[in-house]
Amino acid sequence: MQSAMSRAGALKSITTEKDILRIIKPEGRWIGIEGTGGTVRMFKGNHKTAEQCFQKLVKDAEFYFQNEKIKIYKLADGSRIAYRKISTSGPPTIDIDIPGRKDNIKLKFKE
Repeated sequence: MQSAMSRAGALKSITTEKDILRIIKPEGRWIGIEGTGGTVRMFKGNHKTAEQCFQKLVKDAEFYFQNEKIKIYKLADGSRIAYRKISTSGPPTIDIDIPGRKDNIKLKFKE
């Protein structure tokens, strides 16, 4: 994920689905290790690592919603990026909801 986040920092802005996919699926290949499904990607890390990645992904996004369990930001094209410190399955998770896609993309961080 470090190289992916380096790409995130190198992009002038992150405002659309295409920007996100350039980071998490560069050259058509998913980053991370496949989890329970093709759009679930596993990374080594903890809450701090996940939070840092989330902050880079939402650097140009608009705040949308927050409560004690989740923070959500919205990109210019309507894509939503959410961060859950604790997910249903346990590890911190970044959820990427892109309009028109069947499944959310999930980036899970497990030590």
